[in-house]
Amino acid sequence: MYPIPLNQLLAGLAPAGSLGGEPVTAVVTDSRKVQPGCVFVCFPGQRVDGHDYAAAAIEGGALCVVANHPVEGVPADKLVLAPSSHKAMVRMGANYRMLFAPRMIGVTGSVGKTTTKDMIAAVLSTKYKVLKTEGNFNNNVGMPLTVLRLDPTVEICVLEMGMDRPGEIDYLGEIVQPDVGVITNIGDAHIERLGSRENIFRAKCELLPHVKKDGLLILNGDDEWLSTLRGKTPVPTVFCGKGEGLDYRAIPCGGDKL
Repeated sequence: MYPIPLNQLLAGLAPAGSLGGEPVTAVVTDSRKVQPGCVFVCFPGQRVDGHDYAAAAIEGGALCVVANHPVEGVPADKLVLAPSSHKAMVRMGANYRMLFAPRMIGVTGSVGKTTTKDMIAAVLSTKYKVLKTEGNFNNNVGMPLTVLRLDPTVEICVLEMGMDRPGEIDYLGEIVQPDVGVITNIGDAHIERLGSRENIFRAKCELLPHVKKDGLLILNGDDEWLSTLRGKTPVPTVFCGKGEGLDYRAIPCGGDKL
């Protein structure tokens, strides 16, 4: 993590003037990774509650603790209260991301987004310094942690955006603000939470308003839901697939149709 002043990282979470400008060198959610100069974010859990380790984090050199409620042993001037630890992570990721100006690519979809993200990053890495989502760090904790790995040398950042409920893609979009948005397809993943494929479609489309006005949207033109967006998107859009009438079609090297 590139050093960022504490008050700048936590802008919008702490009252103006309540924090100093000490450089933050890490944001951690695991008490075992606490180090001097870090911000420790408490996440409540069924088996482990990060709030139980907040005081020890301060003793270990954390500049402050982001918590859902006051914690014994954590001084008021080192405590930032946030109703949602997840949303606090997103806010910090967005604040940190503003230090840099890489080209941002956001990839979402019901299936195939990890493979698509890896393929995009592999191709672009032949020419550019690329940062990409590693493993399953594609949610409202993992994605901010990926963004916090940005530094001045990164030219392109390829981020996988996961979700399992409405609204998640929307506030992850606050961080990404993609130059290029990619939606692979609309399937049945998490339908038990969202209720229908139509609701999944709507949730994935939360990405659209976050794509920069001079950006590009890439959609699977073979998908029955995404194909309905032709002529309805807020930015230039290309439809890819193997069907007729698409902007880009996949065909075998020999030229025969798939």
